[in-house]
Amino acid sequence: MNFPTKYIEILERIQEIDPVKYGQTRNYLNGAVTYLSPYISRGVISTKLVLDTVLAKGYPLEEIERI
Repeated sequence: MNFPTKYIEILERIQEIDPVKYGQTRNYLNGAVTYLSPYISRGVISTKLVLDTVLAKGYPLEEIERI
């Protein structure tokens, strides 16, 4: 997996998240993981930014919470 260093590319990766699929498959080897952990753990992006981006795409919080 390639880890981009340009901020715009990191934001594009956030845009690609399908939170429902992620929640259902993240613990599997071929699951829909995001590869955002290095950016979150180093403060490049926040979990709030990720959540706000996902919610802005129209995913209802209730649907995400069920996972």
